[in-house]
Amino acid sequence: MRVNTAAYRRSLRILEMALSFGAFISIIGLGKLEHVAQLENLGLIAAFCFVYSLAAFTGDFFELPSRYRDTWILTEFALDFMFLILCAGGAVVAIYKCNETMGGYVKYCSSLSPYVSSPSLAYTATVFAIGASACLGGSLTIDYNTWLQSHLKYDDYEDDFPL
Repeated sequence: MRVNTAAYRRSLRILEMALSFGAFISIIGLGKLEHVAQLENLGLIAAFCFVYSLAAFTGDFFELPSRYRDTWILTEFALDFMFLILCAGGAVVAIYKCNETMGGYVKYCSSLSPYVSSPSLAYTATVFAIGASACLGGSLTIDYNTWLQSHLKYDDYEDDFPL
C-alpha cells in the first residue's frame, strides 16, 4: 500500500507556518526586549522559520521536488533539521531565561518584571516554537523517507532470496 505523503506534507507546512508566525507575533507583542535576548532570538528564529516554511510550501506547490530530485530533497531535509534544532533549542533557552530570577527575587517573565510586559505571551511564543519544531520533525521524517525511496532501489534477486 502506497501512502500519498503530499497531503501530509502540505498540512505540516501550513501548521509550521501558523505556529512560527504565532511565535513571532507573540514575541513582537512583548514590546522592547533589550534585556532578554533569548526571547528576541526566538522571535528571529520563528520569523526565519516562517519564511522557510512558506518557501518550502511554495516549492511543493510548484512540484520542485520532482523536478530537482537530487538537490531539493536533501536541501529540504537539511533546512528542516536545522530549523527543528533552532526552534526547539530557542524555546528551551527562552523558557529557562523566563524562569531565571533577577537577584534571586523576581523572575524575568513575571508580572512584577520590568523587562517583560506580558509573561503569558512569552510562554505562548515558546509553546508555539515547540509546536513548530514538532511539525518540522514530521516534515523531516517525510523528507528522509522520500530520499530513501528515490535512492535505494532493490534488485529483483533480493526479493526472491529464500531465508
